[in-house]
Amino acid sequence: MKFKTLIVSALAALATLNVSAQETTAPEVKPDMSYWFIGVQGGLGVTRGEGSFGDLMSPAAALSVGYRFNPYFALRLNGSGWTGKGVLPTIGEDYKYNYAQVGLDGMLDLTSVFGGVKANRFATLWLTGGVGYLRSFSNDEALELKNSVAANNRPEMLTLYWDKRNYVTGRFGLHLDLRLCERVNFNLEGNATVLDDHFNSKDADNADWQFNILAGFCFRLGKINHPVAPVVVPEPVQPEPEPVVEPEPVAKPEPAPVVEEVKPCIQNVFFLINRYDIRPSEMAKVEECVAYLNKYPEAKIDITGYADKNTGNATINLRLSKQRVNAVYDALIQRGIAAERINKDYKGDTVQPFGNDEANYRKNRCTICVAE
Repeated sequence: MKFKTLIVSALAALATLNVSAQETTAPEVKPDMSYWFIGVQGGLGVTRGEGSFGDLMSPAAALSVGYRFNPYFALRLNGSGWTGKGVLPTIGEDYKYNYAQVGLDGMLDLTSVFGGVKANRFATLWLTGGVGYLRSFSNDEALELKNSVAANNRPEMLTLYWDKRNYVTGRFGLHLDLRLCERVNFNLEGNATVLDDHFNSKDADNADWQFNILAGFCFRLGKINHPVAPVVVPEPVQPEPEPVVEPEPVAKPEPAPVVEEVKPCIQNVFFLINRYDIRPSEMAKVEECVAYLNKYPEAKIDITGYADKNTGNATINLRLSKQRVNAVYDALIQRGIAAERINKDYKGDTVQPFGNDEANYRKNRCTICVAE
């Protein structure tokens, strides 16, 4: 009953650890953290008993195959055994027997749980725990010792026996992997196996314990997927936009200067027959010529005197035309027009600017003024 209680307690502890591992928020799983492996180990085993530690030591060996599912958890199928030893201290005799067991262990990676996931870590510490099946055999030395005790009438020693040879076991321990290369780890393991009484051929009314200290190698199987550095795709280089060339402003042609069309000032100063004095009505025409010459300082004025051919004679008319042009000339000078801006001439009656008909001949008694 005690043995069954102990097995249930061990399994419950393992389940609790597995649940805790599952509840831990795991970092992203590396691509090469799932793989098959095989292991081989050798070392020493000790079955708890009345003898000294040295007297109870015996060789042990183990062979296992397993699969790692993720950075935290693995399962292994384990076969182990070799030789066990027991001692009867009252007579100082020890004896040997053989055993073999097959077990299924769960393995929890404590290093990843508490130290974070790292694919190629040098040292990895595992917590192991599981159940198995064990068979004892070849306890001839124990049987001989029993017969010897019986022959010597030592009935208190007759508790040495095997009433069964097959046992269900529970096991837990610690397993340390030291990475040698990508496929090979060196390991150290210490484990304890609990099983029913009588395993060591004695009836002690309590569970038997076997302790193993093992060293060996673990070999990784299958293809190793090396983490591939992510391909960094450079962002496409956006071509720089071509500079927008602003069209140079087209200079609007300046409007051609408005050249004021200066019309010449033409005035006809008329005189009475045989007279050369300027009447007030005609003087206004002279004033207009003066105003024009003042407005346009570059302008000059041509004045020409004429006489009516129908009256007088050529000599009188020539003199009269000269007097008429001089009268206009003097009026311009008096009003501030420089002499160099005045060109004067007289024609007598040789030229009749207005014709010689009845309607117009009187107009030839004039001085024509052209300022421009």
